[in-house]
Amino acid sequence: LRNEFTGPAPFLGQEWNSIQELDISLTQLTGTLPESIGTYTTLTTLRLAASLVGGTLPTEIGNLANLQDLFVPQTRMEGPLPSEIGRLTNLANFNVAANAFTVLPTEVGSMTSLVSLDAGENLFNSSLPSEIGQLSDLTTLILNRSPGDNTSNIGIRGLLPTEVYQLVSLTELRLSFNDFLSGTIPSDIGNLDSLELAFLNNCAFFGPLPEEIGLMTSLRVFDVASQFRLITDNDDTTFLPLSGELPDNLGGLSNLENFILRNNLFRGAMPTSLASSNLVELDLSRNVFEGVIPAEIAQNNQNLVRLDLSDNKNTLGDLGGLTGPLPSSIASLANLEELDLGGNDLGASLPDEWVALAVLKELKIERGGLIGSIPSVYGFFGNLEQIELGNNELTGTIPFELGLLTRLENLELFSNRLTGTIPTQLGQIGTLQDLEVDDNSLTGPIPSELGSLDDAEFLIFFLNQLTGSIPTEVCTLQAANEVRLEADCSVCQAGQDCCSRCEQPPADSLRSILPGTLRF
Repeated sequence: LRNEFTGPAPFLGQEWNSIQELDISLTQLTGTLPESIGTYTTLTTLRLAASLVGGTLPTEIGNLANLQDLFVPQTRMEGPLPSEIGRLTNLANFNVAANAFTVLPTEVGSMTSLVSLDAGENLFNSSLPSEIGQLSDLTTLILNRSPGDNTSNIGIRGLLPTEVYQLVSLTELRLSFNDFLSGTIPSDIGNLDSLELAFLNNCAFFGPLPEEIGLMTSLRVFDVASQFRLITDNDDTTFLPLSGELPDNLGGLSNLENFILRNNLFRGAMPTSLASSNLVELDLSRNVFEGVIPAEIAQNNQNLVRLDLSDNKNTLGDLGGLTGPLPSSIASLANLEELDLGGNDLGASLPDEWVALAVLKELKIERGGLIGSIPSVYGFFGNLEQIELGNNELTGTIPFELGLLTRLENLELFSNRLTGTIPTQLGQIGTLQDLEVDDNSLTGPIPSELGSLDDAEFLIFFLNQLTGSIPTEVCTLQAANEVRLEADCSVCQAGQDCCSRCEQPPADSLRSILPGTLRF
């Protein structure tokens, strides 16, 4: 009955009382699910997905003893799920996601044939019933909130029942964005040795990761990224993020594809034992790891696509911070597309060898403590779209070879100690949208060739020692594209003033004391 009907749902008469499958998904049918649904006791499948049916799920649903599949996601249903669902002892797949249900009853534990339970993106506001641990055949448990849900004080809350860690058949567990789901992750999590997908991110778990994580050899995704903000529930309990050193037995996670620990307080050295030929994403950013970046990170995980070790320097408490040298072994990551090492104390120069990263799209090391010059060979990165190297201590000139980066969209070199002129070759990068070279010691005029940057949105030049005026070609571009154009007042006002903003540079004495530090 798909796609063809609108108006109130025309539920069937007695001549259909032997029907086994009813599917009114993807229709414009409205109204409510009537109590008479309970008379269709031969039903094995009921689907109302993405329909406009609203109201509550009637208690008579419990009469459908033969029901095996109940799919009612993305409807307008609301209110508590009825306790009568516990009578659906043959139900294998139960999907009520993306509705406005408010209560998951304890009777869910009586649905002993359940294989998949998806009740994510609802309006639950209580603890998870411990009876859920009775679902011994359960392979999928999804109770996440929507990441875009701004409803305050809503979500699964309290401690995760220990019974969940006895669901040894689980392969997928999604609890993301339940702000008040708290407690430590116990060693019992090691019982879930069939678990492949563990999405525990943006909850309120705290404490260390147990060593038993390293025994969960089926894991493909492990995401415990935190919102890392102090939040208080109605009992005035404050939650902290995960912390401590990582277990040293992560080498057994050979099936791991995504390992995400972002925005916690993990500390100590970077893990060298982590080794998976399947790992495509490693995100250890926004923690307080310290020490050198081990070569093993690349050597043991050769299929990485995304590597983010940024912001491990906690400036508020002067904690953590990764140091150099930057491992040349990263150059062996043939599939790497995103690399972010910013927000650290690297004190290292950029390796020439990294130019071997043939598919790299994003190179981000802002506030990384970089020294030395920008290698001219970086102009031969074939696929780079973003270079973000602002707020470092880079010296030397901007290599003219960067003009060869025909896919580059962002070039951010602000707040360094760069000298020389702005290469005219940058005007050849037809894709360039954002050029920021402010707060350096660049000299000479702004090249007229930059007027060819038809996709430009930001051209930022202030706090340099540039001379001359804004070229006519650049002013024409600014007017046509409404480009955000910023330069020193002496340059803006020397000719046609088309600047969006002009900056009065500080006195030379202050400039000599604080080179490359004046951008905030």
